[in-house]
Amino acid sequence: HAAPPLHAPGDLSSCSGARWGKPPGSFSRGAMPMRRRIGVFASSRDTTPQAYIDAAAALGTAVAKSGHALVNGGGRFGGMGAMNEACHKAGGYMVHVTHEKFIVDQDEYANADERVVAGGGNPPRG
Repeated sequence: HAAPPLHAPGDLSSCSGARWGKPPGSFSRGAMPMRRRIGVFASSRDTTPQAYIDAAAALGTAVAKSGHALVNGGGRFGGMGAMNEACHKAGGYMVHVTHEKFIVDQDEYANADERVVAGGGNPPRG
């Protein structure tokens, strides 16, 4: 399963599941009800304690089985990686949103259905 193309920073035009081979209306307000996108923050370090890895994997499986989309930063290590792998194995739909400054080491999880790269700097301090 090849990784989907990266979107330009701020380009959210592909949020329709049909573009990615999913049933028409899966992620739009069409004939089918809109799926929920469940955003989850989790660690992305390979030193994450096993209890958190197990909990993240259980959550990834639960989101996939619920038919909703899992949204996170797309890491492949730690809680995020465990969640992504479990969601993928359970047939779930994943949207990974990553800031462009973190696309430097190719450590992103490869099996996302959508990958969005966000741009922009830090807000000015006042």
